[in-house]
Amino acid sequence: MTKKVFYPIFAILFVIFSAADASTIGFGPNVGIGYPVKITLSDGTAGTGFYLNDDPFTYLVTAKHILFKNNSTTPTAVRAELTSYGRGPKDVSPNIIQLDIEEMFKTRNLRSHETQDVAVGRIAEIETKNETKLLKLYKWARSITSAGTGIVRIDTKAAIKKISDVFISNDVFVYGYPSLIGIKYFPYMNYDRPLLRKGIVAGVNLRAGSIIVDAAVNEGYRGGPVIEVNPTDVTAKPKLIGIISGQLPFAENQMNRQSGNSGSESSNSGFAVVIPVDTILEVLWD
Repeated sequence: MTKKVFYPIFAILFVIFSAADASTIGFGPNVGIGYPVKITLSDGTAGTGFYLNDDPFTYLVTAKHILFKNNSTTPTAVRAELTSYGRGPKDVSPNIIQLDIEEMFKTRNLRSHETQDVAVGRIAEIETKNETKLLKLYKWARSITSAGTGIVRIDTKAAIKKISDVFISNDVFVYGYPSLIGIKYFPYMNYDRPLLRKGIVAGVNLRAGSIIVDAAVNEGYRGGPVIEVNPTDVTAKPKLIGIISGQLPFAENQMNRQSGNSGSESSNSGFAVVIPVDTILEVLWD
């Protein structure tokens, strides 16, 4: 029999900053440290995701290619460990959830977008017990440890912005984990905590349904949330605008003068491709 795990709703129901919070503690590691979820897969790979609240369900959202590799129609790993943090840097105990991906997929609680790089899985729902709202994890999501300030979730009703409302030149914040971006045994890094990176909205392509941000991302950022902030309006709440799919490569053509052979080499251009929140909403359950 699967043990049910309940979280008090006051600890986990997170709607991004009120205006007062934004003006007093600002944005970033104070609360933003809890946005990203490190996904460590049983096949030895890893990625980033985040928790999204769309009452009554809570979802794990990530890039499709992290769970469905090589255009596979089934998940390429059977289990995952999900690691995230609470509302501030002083809450050092992580939330760790063991996820049975195979069971989640078999019970049709894991979906991927047909054409876009987005996957979502239902991991919990809100239940009311004695007039108290609790978050109940499903049987395929087993809690191992819990942060003192609970699970940080982004709310679809108050904390998202669709692509048509995204402003070019606004600030954005993206997240990744040091262990996923090529840094190994660097003494100044805390490998258990995510890193914050700041950029701007560089372009919006409504026809293609994509956003380009000027923020250099590496493997560790793929699948992570992109939060937009209006730097000229201190009363505006930070909003989720999408999910990091990958970097926009810079291609450089090269030719060997002696052999006459030519080729191309790609590098990180400093721009990243963001799949908008509109696409995420298309995959959620009604």
